[in-house]
Amino acid sequence: MREKLKAMLELEPTEDAQERLLRVFEYLLQHSGVEKRYLTIDELSKYISTPKGTIYAWTHMRKIPYSKVGRILRFDKQEIDSWMKKKKVKVFDYKKHLGL
Repeated sequence: MREKLKAMLELEPTEDAQERLLRVFEYLLQHSGVEKRYLTIDELSKYISTPKGTIYAWTHMRKIPYSKVGRILRFDKQEIDSWMKKKKVKVFDYKKHLGL
């Protein structure tokens, strides 16, 4: 990883220092083991295997927790995990119910 960072710190001819730092920070963030907390609608769609249209409908009906910055939707991963747990369907023991 040290060599990779060293190579990333070398300025490429077409980039300025700010672009180079952003590239290094993005690399560090991706490889830090720190989990991203806020998800975009595309990321959430993949995370919960649900079409984006359904998620938009849920936000419109306020069925799913979300934040809105201007027109941008963001979803707190911890809140989504908690929301999903609340939606979990309990297992029905039909044998117990029927007295078997």
